[in-house]
Amino acid sequence: MEVRQQVNQIQYLMKEVLKPGEHYGTVPGCGKKPTLLQPGAEKIAYMFHLVPTYDVRRYDMAGEYEVKCTLTSRDTGEVMGEGVGTCSTMESKYRYRGKWVNGSKVREENPDIADTWNTVLKIAKKRANVDAVKSTTAASDIFTQDIEDMP
Repeated sequence: MEVRQQVNQIQYLMKEVLKPGEHYGTVPGCGKKPTLLQPGAEKIAYMFHLVPTYDVRRYDMAGEYEVKCTLTSRDTGEVMGEGVGTCSTMESKYRYRGKWVNGSKVREENPDIADTWNTVLKIAKKRANVDAVKSTTAASDIFTQDIEDMP
């Protein structure tokens, strides 16, 4: 019964507050199940009185981060759930840059990879938060993974 009520609350939030394209969305060719975006995860966490804290681990100078998000009840202080997220400068969107050579766009190594470290950290943090919210609130049956992680 408690799980059904929780799902009902999320569905109510989707109908009354969350906006497609801003809080959740669908990815063409990936089915009808919406993906939960960070702003939507923040609204769901707020509705359930969940406060995130983060444990960040950096694994090497190349900028690989693993983040654990712990969701704690704002009312009781009890840990309600956790999620993890990783991001690395080795992901192609950060590792490479497009460059025009003789009228053709070619891929080259990002010469300023350290400039992406903060972005990579923020993405790992976001992935951890979305994972924590989905698993803690039983929202995984409503939402799939974050849109940027889709093929």
